[in-house]
Amino acid sequence: ATLPPPTLPTQEVVHAGFDIARGTFFSNTEQLDLKGIPGDVFELNKAEYFTSLDDVAGLKTSRSFSAGDVLSRSDLQEAGLADRIPTPAAGQEPVRAYSIQVSSLGGVAGQVQAGDFIDVLASFNMDVVTLRPGGILTPTESVSGTVLFEQVQVTTSEGTTKVLLQDIEVLDILEEVVPEGTPTAAPAPTEGPTSQAIQQPLSDSATGFQPGNTVLVIAVTSQEAEILRLVQDRGIGLSVLLRGTGDHTNRRTVGATLQILARLFGMPLPTTFDTLEKPLQNLPSQPLEEYLPVVPTPTATATATATP
Repeated sequence: ATLPPPTLPTQEVVHAGFDIARGTFFSNTEQLDLKGIPGDVFELNKAEYFTSLDDVAGLKTSRSFSAGDVLSRSDLQEAGLADRIPTPAAGQEPVRAYSIQVSSLGGVAGQVQAGDFIDVLASFNMDVVTLRPGGILTPTESVSGTVLFEQVQVTTSEGTTKVLLQDIEVLDILEEVVPEGTPTAAPAPTEGPTSQAIQQPLSDSATGFQPGNTVLVIAVTSQEAEILRLVQDRGIGLSVLLRGTGDHTNRRTVGATLQILARLFGMPLPTTFDTLEKPLQNLPSQPLEEYLPVVPTPTATATATATP
């Protein structure tokens, strides 16, 4: 007897659960579903079918689909960066993609991944002019016998650090791979003294990719992009803070300078005297204690406890 040809089992493939417009980016699979088609139909062109919803995530449509249409690979394409920029919620400002580069240390040791949320930390070195008392003026320069001191202008470079942006989404991460054996150009020798700006490392600047750094493509508003550009041009480095999953809280910070560390966090500052231009005998005649840091007097209870 002649047996009928064997029947192939039904195969489930991805189809549109709703009407889908052309150019739709599948960031999730809510618009998709699985349905069965005859096995022999599937075998005729199985390379064109999607058998898992996860295979469609991250793609976008090159044509429109009606509800129930089967999705084929030739009708979908890889999504670009523009497709991954999040759509703003009602009343929120739209965001754009912007790239920054950070070192391994400033980038949380390479632990940041696409889809994470970060805070951006910036540092600057600024020239600060301070007026300090110098030597005692001569009697002819004094007024009514009052002792006057000369004011000496001192210029120093002071650092400042601040968390500028909070809760920023990372869209992508790029790392330049340098082939093994590729020679690296030696830095050009410099003649004469160099300025503070030249001496600062440019590893996080906007002058070009630096080997060993990581480029983070982040979603920011136009105002935030202006802030980042200024930091890249004038700052000395960018660092990021990695947020925990689901953490979207913002906190106000005061930043960090030497004065803030001393006044708010109790860091002791050394007492200095400018003796390069003025001899020691020209220092003010006040007791040395006038120039020492103020140490709080311990309470009676603390003194009694400390006394053996």
